[in-house]
Amino acid sequence: MDFVRDKSKEDAGRIIEPGSLVIVFLHHDELDHVYMKPNEILNNKWGCFHHNDLIGQRFGSVWKSKIDKGWVYALAPTPELWARALPHRTQIVHELDASTIIFMLGLKPGYNVCESGTGSGAMSTTILRTIAPTGHLYTFEFNQVRALAAIEEFKQNKLSDMVTVTHRDVCSKGLSNQEDENYGFAPLGPQSVDAVFLDLPEPWLAIPQANKILKYNKRLCSYSPCIEQTQKTCIALRANGFHSIKTIETRLKTYDVLKTSFPIPDFGDDNDDGDDKNNEKSSLSSSSTSSSALSSSLSDKKEAKRPRNEVTTDKQCLVAKVNATMRGHSAFLTFAERGFGSTPSTTTTTTDITAESNIPASDN
Repeated sequence: MDFVRDKSKEDAGRIIEPGSLVIVFLHHDELDHVYMKPNEILNNKWGCFHHNDLIGQRFGSVWKSKIDKGWVYALAPTPELWARALPHRTQIVHELDASTIIFMLGLKPGYNVCESGTGSGAMSTTILRTIAPTGHLYTFEFNQVRALAAIEEFKQNKLSDMVTVTHRDVCSKGLSNQEDENYGFAPLGPQSVDAVFLDLPEPWLAIPQANKILKYNKRLCSYSPCIEQTQKTCIALRANGFHSIKTIETRLKTYDVLKTSFPIPDFGDDNDDGDDKNNEKSSLSSSSTSSSALSSSLSDKKEAKRPRNEVTTDKQCLVAKVNATMRGHSAFLTFAERGFGSTPSTTTTTTDITAESNIPASDN
């Protein structure tokens, strides 16, 4: 089962085979992953799970433990599930931000996309699903250990033919005119990609080089947790001829939905309502001349009330409440479009950006 699979072989892809990636559903907020290997055993708090019991079964099956009554679900991998189950080497882009980025960049099959900040590879996997089967992702990571780990994971997940991982700090000479094979987004040529995604501590340093490789009328997205980063990025985008600059923040509010029973109160026979009202009006009108008579009438009325039915019925309803563990702020998403005739700025410096924004220089 692959993240990107041939729909003509959809049914065959639902069978778990040796080497298949399986998302192990332990709890609604706890997922794990495992690659199927004959004669291997997965051990966790729910028991011991033999791979041989699952190989040949369909994704979505219940995987039962051999030694006790524990069980888990064996789910097919998706970018959303993979983002929650993968080993987090860095902070990841969560599903709401990821879907917003995909939509706002207008990604579709066949696009060539440049990403800087591979990290744990969660966003890379989401992009690859969208641009498959003919698109390609060029992703850059400045940490060599993370770059090598991403290469190995893409290979295991059968995505390596659609992605090129490069170990490089694209911001190291972001404001220089030097160009060589180890500079910026090389070997990508001018106007060679359909979208750029930046997840960097100082994204404004990569804007001039991103402007070179991005096609006209195509979009760039910058993912920044802090508003100061966003302000500096917007200044650099304007200096490099980008337009339609917009920054948004997304919040995901989840609800817990359950079915519950509500008792329906019994107010007696509806046919007696009219008589009760008439009797009450009559009592009040006849005793209006004397307060003592009114008190006596109401007391008699209370004693004369008919008894309620002993049996009441319950109504089944679906109710929802906001989840108490709602995720808060994640990042600011800045989008901009490259205009015709825009050229990379060669005069803007980090000092210029800091002075214009009145923001202290970043220590990152």
